Amino acid sequence: QIELANFELFSSSPREFSVFVSDRYPTRDWQLAGQFTASDERTVQSFTLPPGDMFSKYIKVELHSHYGQEHFCPVSLFRAYGTSEFEALDTEDENEPRTHDDNDDDDEEPLYKSETGEPPRNLFGSAR
Repeated sequence: QIELANFELFSSSPREFSVFVSDRYPTRDWQLAGQFTASDERTVQSFTLPPGDMFSKYIKVELHSHYGQEHFCPVSLFRAYGTSEFEALDTEDENEPRTHDDNDDDDEEPLYKSETGEPPRNLFGSAR
């Protein structure tokens, strides 16, 4: 989902716009995420992206038309909501059935150990 708003009083408001996404920047390969039409109002407007597995880092917005005859057409607010690829993978793992009892977790060794053989105490230790 994305949100768009223009709060400037003496300006035109965005009307038709497109949203593109990409995994890297700079790039010439932008993937179209959706085309939308905003209302002529000075409030935050929400637009739902079509469902799909689009995991991207960068967003590009192209304004095609606007309401009004003012010289400027600013975007005061733009928000993008979604799930990171890692959160999606964690959700998939949680939905899979477990193959062992929850009570046996205490007997298992930690997945990552530091050089001293102890479990890591922070994120950087577990990254090794």
